Amino acid sequence: MISQQPIRNRKMARVGKRAGRNFGFGRQLSYAGLQALKDLFGDGHFATVKAHSDRWQAFVRWCLSEEGPRLNDARQIDREVLMRYAVHVREQVDQGNVGIATAQNRLSSVNRTMAALRGDQYVKIPSPSKALGLQRSSVRSEAPQEPRPCAGQADCASAVRATATEGECHLAPRSGDRHAPT
Repeated sequence: MISQQPIRNRKMARVGKRAGRNFGFGRQLSYAGLQALKDLFGDGHFATVKAHSDRWQAFVRWCLSEEGPRLNDARQIDREVLMRYAVHVREQVDQGNVGIATAQNRLSSVNRTMAALRGDQYVKIPSPSKALGLQRSSVRSEAPQEPRPCAGQADCASAVRATATEGECHLAPRSGDRHAPT
């Protein structure tokens, strides 16, 4: 029976059950990753899908580049390709182009997206932090500062009104802060 829904509102059906290019999620690697994430997370977790998708796009750009394997089909991605990407990301960290946390997040998102595309977790980077050989170092060494009295400037006044706590400023203190207490 043919659906009565307009064509533009129907989801595109996958070719087979993970058959075809990019495991049936589309012709382009970038599009397939996004569709697999949407399929995995359903109609929720929009920010999660967006974050993974943005990081997946960085991987896709590398895959299509001269530095990468120059492929556009997820079926051709194996552990060796993923480890080459980990080396590339490590070089980006070493050059100061990305932070350690960003690098680990990129590798984790590639793992998550590959699992969504494949339907299994056989092709992945076992440990993004070990693959990079780096550990995140942003551990807080001091407790956050308490709210401080406000000097009455306009930007603090709006924060005071918003919190209904008269006389306190909830903006984070910064060095050279122009409305620091006197």
